[in-house]
Amino acid sequence: MIFGSTQLAADHEVPEDTSELDIEVCRRRSGGGLVIARPEDVWIDAVVPRYSPLHRDDVGVAFVWLGQVWLDALRPLVVDARRDGRELRLAEPPPGRRAADRGFFCFADVGHGELLLGDRKIVGISQRRTRNWTRLQSLLITRWEPAENDSLVTDALTLIGHGGFDRAEFGGPPLRAAEVKAGLGADDRAFEIDRETIVDAVLRHLPPLTETRRPSRPEESSR
Repeated sequence: MIFGSTQLAADHEVPEDTSELDIEVCRRRSGGGLVIARPEDVWIDAVVPRYSPLHRDDVGVAFVWLGQVWLDALRPLVVDARRDGRELRLAEPPPGRRAADRGFFCFADVGHGELLLGDRKIVGISQRRTRNWTRLQSLLITRWEPAENDSLVTDALTLIGHGGFDRAEFGGPPLRAAEVKAGLGADDRAFEIDRETIVDAVLRHLPPLTETRRPSRPEESSR
């Protein structure tokens, strides 16, 4: 259970030991919404140096290239998705969407470069920036179980707030997992899910590594 960077105030302490709930609760420094990650999901990070050809100053398009990698990797693994009308595609939200108020669930919103299967978000990407690099965190949600997710959220909020908080304090609608169009259902085999196969496919579609050098200053190039 990963809370967004802006969801937990200073008085919302995350306990170090959450073993009693059989879940790990933590906070991230990238993105604003709650993420639920399971062992069978596929999480891949990419670190892009400031002077890499892949770097983009515009945060709105900074991870479109990584979304394209996911798209190219997953297309061959889709099972009959086009036949039942669900196209695997990159999300193209209207301009300014990501500047809007953050929702409670990260996967209830979409950003440029994230992946949709029909109207369901399956790959989310967030980013954390420093002066020297951008870290892109991407997650493929293999299943979305509304009842189970809502139960986990209730347990987590009770754990960090002693039962005295409402979900609306942590973000905007939708506040219930049943209203989120994300991941795959228990009976949905849109992908022949095999984590190793998916990871290998993504790695094969990554752009080739290139040497990254900081541009020379005029006085340096004249020497």
